[in-house]
Amino acid sequence: MCCRDIHHWAGDRLVTFKSRLLTTAFLAAALSSTGAHAANLITNGDFEAGALGNTVPGWVIDAAVDPLSIYVLNGAAYGPCCGANGSAAALANKFVTFGTGDSQNNPARILQDFTLAAGRNRITFDFGAIGGAPHQLSFGIYDFTVGAFLLIDTVSANPSNNFDTLFQTYTADFVSGGGLGNLQFTSFDGTTSKDIFLDNVSVTGVPEAASWALMIAGFGLVGGALRRRNKVSVTYA
Repeated sequence: MCCRDIHHWAGDRLVTFKSRLLTTAFLAAALSSTGAHAANLITNGDFEAGALGNTVPGWVIDAAVDPLSIYVLNGAAYGPCCGANGSAAALANKFVTFGTGDSQNNPARILQDFTLAAGRNRITFDFGAIGGAPHQLSFGIYDFTVGAFLLIDTVSANPSNNFDTLFQTYTADFVSGGGLGNLQFTSFDGTTSKDIFLDNVSVTGVPEAASWALMIAGFGLVGGALRRRNKVSVTYA
């Protein structure tokens, strides 16, 4: 390899090194802009923390009629009374139940304060029911800064004993300016022969289109750098 060849080789390595640094920095910025609010803003949204019973870590229970009408239970707890069935994992999964057989749940509310993400937010949760008839669950997201609810809705669940297929998922987007918010779920049904369940509650920030474009561009730079790296040149003395 002659001196000119060495010069070109060193220059190519320097360009490749700079390209890698630029690509890494660009991709890091893209990922940080799209993933800054990716974490769940809700504490213990899957209700797996703590033991079975009427205390729910991270949440406040407000049940005006019967303080013991909201519990953390699992599918196995409904086996003796209601013939619950399903896989071992489904029966072991913890969730919140509004009403526990003979306990009234009108009204019963579980709520949590949390920090809203500025911009678009997304709420997701699973719900299901067991008993003799459909059961409704209302929820709302309150913004203390604006003094109003950002989202209010009601879901209805048809009863089932199979905990592998019992739950269905609700998802909705809403916009917030950030700051302190409150999420609350309320059951207004006082019937004692049916219960509604809540699980996997999540509120996350949703990246805007510009952030997604930045991330895609970052991955494009990575691909380009890899293609340049894989090129092989042969120099004959």
